[in-house]
Amino acid sequence: MPRKIKFALEMADGVEVRSLEELREHFDLDKVTECFRNGKLLEWLQDRYYDEEVELILEIEEDAEHLSEELCKALGVDPDKYVLDPEFIERIEEKKLFLQSKIEDTDIIKNAKIVALTQEDLADLLDLDAPLIYLCGEEFHIPIRVTDKHYIGILGRPKVNIKATSQEELDSNNIILENVELPWTDADTNEVDDTSSDNNIKNVEGKIWEVETIIKNSAASQTTPAVNFTNTARKFMSKVQIIAKGKIIDAKSSLMINSLLLKKGDAMTIRAEGNDAADAVRTLKKLVDSGFGVKE
Repeated sequence: MPRKIKFALEMADGVEVRSLEELREHFDLDKVTECFRNGKLLEWLQDRYYDEEVELILEIEEDAEHLSEELCKALGVDPDKYVLDPEFIERIEEKKLFLQSKIEDTDIIKNAKIVALTQEDLADLLDLDAPLIYLCGEEFHIPIRVTDKHYIGILGRPKVNIKATSQEELDSNNIILENVELPWTDADTNEVDDTSSDNNIKNVEGKIWEVETIIKNSAASQTTPAVNFTNTARKFMSKVQIIAKGKIIDAKSSLMINSLLLKKGDAMTIRAEGNDAADAVRTLKKLVDSGFGVKE
């Protein structure tokens, strides 16, 4: 049987590529997309027995919402270099430099692409359909119509403006907001006794802070106080725990809090570990001192 003549793929720079390595070196998204649609890309890969890439290409629908990104990934090409516009890539580098000057968390620095320093950054990330977004700024407007999102405040607790009035409304849209100031936070904190002292809040070690307090009302045994405490704890990135009755429990679980059966006069320690730990224990102590925001 005569040997089949393998054709080359011509990229925009005029180079005819004959191997996957050459394709990646001279990659042109428009040309590759054109070859994908007319079937030449698949045949080119099959002729060279790039079986793994063939399988990936066969899985891509021609009308896929993120066609460009899927093609890049299937061919082992960094999507950011070709799918994102140059200005966006430049903005990522600017965000990396900013974050490097402010924090030591390498994971966040590596993910500068999904960090919003401004409302414009946030809009770009929502357009890109990023499921996780770090909020690093004083204030952001978040659309409740964009569902299935996870937002985390960093370098402080940014104020969030969103057309929602409760945690339940956020949950119904699968929107998670961590370490941010929500629209209804001010109303909640108005019930907190701001006269309570911070003198007994202490730094245990590194980013671990804790404070001791006493339950001041009988409402602690009800469900609502536990929910109020949990919702407040979830606003912080830090790991938050309650130490009471010889047990250490997760303060972001209302079921765990209820299991302690706390009552008036019981002692408890609030402990938090993370970048916003001090703020977390201070805020939660005020909530406890206020009677968990529940009037007897």
